[in-house]
Amino acid sequence: MAIFTVTAGSTANAGLVENAIRSAFDNNNIMQLGELTWLIDDENNTNAISVTEKLGVLNSEDAGKIGTYIVNQFNNYYGFHNSSVWDWLRAKGL
Repeated sequence: MAIFTVTAGSTANAGLVENAIRSAFDNNNIMQLGELTWLIDDENNTNAISVTEKLGVLNSEDAGKIGTYIVNQFNNYYGFHNSSVWDWLRAKGL
């Protein structure tokens, strides 16, 4: 299991990023944190490049499909958020 964050570059392309995420991953493996950020559980991908490829962005020419975004591997956390976020993370083993 690997958890990744995907953050859209702006609200202008957040819908495109969300559509790519929801097309590539099962809803049980997605937790939206806000307008621009999603957590993704993907046991088949081990790095951010793999997640990017699954989103349909295989090279710089494809980048315009969903606009700007960044993918990070998520392995440590602390903060304040809705209890559903903490429950989701615990269910995923973090």
